[in-house]
Amino acid sequence: MSVGVIVKLANLHPRMEHNTLVRWLKAEGERVRRGEPLYLLETRKGVFEVCSEMDGTVERLLVRDQSPVLVDQEISVIKANE
Repeated sequence: MSVGVIVKLANLHPRMEHNTLVRWLKAEGERVRRGEPLYLLETRKGVFEVCSEMDGTVERLLVRDQSPVLVDQEISVIKANE
């Protein structure tokens, strides 16, 4: 039995402060592969695709589209593929 892994907001820059999770590119229940874009993140420098660090299924999204987010904030749960 696999356990869900908490995904935290990526830290794209050491001085990153104000961020917005623009849009999820995967929905709950969808499979995602390592290196595949998972969400769009807006910073002061622009909008970036952030990729999944693992293969699995998106179990739960903890943050809605267009939400302000902090570095290392828990944003989703991905269940590893068995």
